[in-house]
Amino acid sequence: MADNTIVSYCHSLKQYLEMYENVFTKKNLLSYKGFLIENYSPKTVNLRILAINKYLEFNKLDKLKLKMIKVQQRTYLENVISDADYKFFKNKLKKDGRMNWYFIVRYLAATGARISELVQIKIEHVHKGYINANVISIFQVCGYEVNDSNPVQKAYRVFTGPNARIEEQATNTTQGAMWDGETLVLSKLIKRQILSPQIIDAENVNMTNPDGTSKIIEKAAILDYKNMNLVPEAPIAWQFMSLQDAVDFVRFAIETTINTMRFQSIDKTVGGPIDILIIKPGKTKWLQHKSLK
Repeated sequence: MADNTIVSYCHSLKQYLEMYENVFTKKNLLSYKGFLIENYSPKTVNLRILAINKYLEFNKLDKLKLKMIKVQQRTYLENVISDADYKFFKNKLKKDGRMNWYFIVRYLAATGARISELVQIKIEHVHKGYINANVISIFQVCGYEVNDSNPVQKAYRVFTGPNARIEEQATNTTQGAMWDGETLVLSKLIKRQILSPQIIDAENVNMTNPDGTSKIIEKAAILDYKNMNLVPEAPIAWQFMSLQDAVDFVRFAIETTINTMRFQSIDKTVGGPIDILIIKPGKTKWLQHKSLK
């Protein structure tokens, strides 16, 4: 156990002992819980309840353990401006005559485009009214296919662009998770990583892109797979996940990506409210989603 955790637990226990003179009863414990709720944040309340419960477990007083309080999950980001703030900002730019910034802000908000896409727009595109671009996107289609009244789960990755195609990803015998878009943060957490890779050779390699095209990578590194140092892997038991586990994993995956990118010197391409749709045979349910206007 970490030193800070020990200090926190001791402080919580000391606080209770001073308030209730070393007497552990259900009445005193509930009174202490009420005191915490009135004076501390939900996270602090749960931390102190956990400390008391650990002490009760150690003294074989499990029947007196307190229940944690529920902490409402945030479904928004504090650094994302509201629609009212956006309109005020946009109108203020127009009123001040800063038309370049006015159209930039309006374009980004209306299209959801990235900064890297914005800077590709040229004056000839404005004159034409469109941009010639071979846009390559990947999105997922999931659901159930009913054969003889037996639903079969299906998941596909759909590639758009010059080499558009559809790849089947899952069947009834498959458990796991798929993610596209900004994949780096989550992939580092979930997939096996290489530490101190040893390069044994370098040569030109023909690499296939996600869209099906190929390119030559000059002097690509060839790794010594036999002697490479790998981060110890702790596989996720997807097959034992409950529906609630799956929902929690979705929130974890997106919120971790958002919070990690917040501190990185890159475009913040993930953010805003998180939409979660549960798909069952013959039934779909929005667990949470943003309101569209």
